[in-house]
Amino acid sequence: IMGRLLCGYSAAAIAGPGMLAALRSRGDWTAVSDLATKVDPHTFEKTFGAPMENLQELWEKKTVSIQNLLSLVPPEMGVVDPTHTLYATTFYTMSGILAGAAMCSWLVRPLDQKTLKRVVDMRTASSSSSASKK
Repeated sequence: IMGRLLCGYSAAAIAGPGMLAALRSRGDWTAVSDLATKVDPHTFEKTFGAPMENLQELWEKKTVSIQNLLSLVPPEMGVVDPTHTLYATTFYTMSGILAGAAMCSWLVRPLDQKTLKRVVDMRTASSSSSASKK
C-alpha cells in the first residue's frame, strides 16, 4: 500500500503543477481571444504591428496581453477586466478531480478476513515451498 501511495503522490506532484499551468494558460487565451473580438482590427494592427490573424503568435510571445487589449477596447463597450475569473475553470476542474479522488478513497474497504487468511496462507505455502527447494 505504501508503494502505491508514494507512486500516487509522485504522479500528483509531477502532473499537478503542469495541469494547473495548462488550465491557467487556457483561461488566459480565452480571455485574450474574447477581448480581441471587441477591438477594432485597424487599431490592433496599428498598436501591435501585426494583423488580428497573428493574435495567437503575438500572445505566445507575450506581446499581446489582457491589459494591452483592455486599453484598446472602447470604454463605451463597458467591458469588465476578466483577470479575476482566469482561475475559475482551473479551480472547478481541480475540485472535480479532488472530489473524484475522495470518492475513490471512500470506496476503499478493508479486506474480508476470509480473503486475508487465504492470501496469508498462499504466501506461507509459497515461501515454505521455495525454502524447501533450497
